[in-house]
Amino acid sequence: MSGELETVGVSERLPRVLLALFASVALWSLWSFTIGRGLGEGSLLRAAVRVSVVLGPALIFMRGAPDPLGVLRNAGRGLLVGVAATVLWTGYLLLTTRGTFSVPGSLAIWLNFIVLSPFAEEVLFRHAALRDVAATSDRVVLVLVSALFFVALHFPPWLAAGQPIAALLKPAGSLLLYALAFSGLYLAGRSIWAAALPHWANNFVLAALE
Repeated sequence: MSGELETVGVSERLPRVLLALFASVALWSLWSFTIGRGLGEGSLLRAAVRVSVVLGPALIFMRGAPDPLGVLRNAGRGLLVGVAATVLWTGYLLLTTRGTFSVPGSLAIWLNFIVLSPFAEEVLFRHAALRDVAATSDRVVLVLVSALFFVALHFPPWLAAGQPIAALLKPAGSLLLYALAFSGLYLAGRSIWAAALPHWANNFVLAALE
């Protein structure tokens, strides 16, 4: 039914979700430890690969769906929830985060960190993983699974750069909270826009305050 969440058993959906999430993390890990080693977020090539390895598995997983990116599904409700969350979270960040505000001038930063990568992540980790789950138990399982893979996706470049695992525990915790919050917003708005808008705003503010 258009605009409604369908009840799908976790046993039916989880294997396919896991495959898509694992493929994304595996491809990004392979890139990060080989060709992409040493390329920072200022690299356009890195930005293109990052988006491709996340969006590719999502689109394969969503093949045959009338709206594979989820941009039309409950757009009005999603925009309402997304705008409200964006205003609240952006205000909080600006009030509590120290730093000089400067709009990023690098195209690669915009593509990799602010616009395209967050959108691709929302398509895979929220829309593809959570779009058809209504039962509470199934929803909890898939939210946790997608959140953990979301965290794992961010590790390969850090590990390839030689950062110790102990130093990554704090950012991993923050990423897990972000993933759970974005999942909650997606489920509340039943739309990718409910999570994509605050995700974009969060990354823009963090990049501008660095």
